[in-house]
Amino acid sequence: MSQPSAFVSIGFSPLDRVLGGLRRGELTLIYGAPGVGKTALTLQTSICAARLGNTILFVDTDSNLSIERLMQMAGEDKDKILPLIFIAKPSSFHNLTLLLENIGSYAVSYTHLR
Repeated sequence: MSQPSAFVSIGFSPLDRVLGGLRRGELTLIYGAPGVGKTALTLQTSICAARLGNTILFVDTDSNLSIERLMQMAGEDKDKILPLIFIAKPSSFHNLTLLLENIGSYAVSYTHLR
């Protein structure tokens, strides 16, 4: 049996060629000006990772995530992959801080579920 790659595809070939994907098991922060496609890029990457059977914790800090858009992007695979994508919407900076301080416990919990 082959080992999984250390990287997960972003789902956009030019970026995958440049970056090699996103490193598996690491927290990735995507930031930039409003309206440049951060949420779409993150959704696409999350979908690619879920298609490989990975569990994703999507932290929506500005409430821009549209579940309808996620379902649309997932296409025919939505019933298979949406249960693998967990969404956290911290309501304050304090809640975000608590989430990030305890991110390791989420990873351990998801690992034990598999």
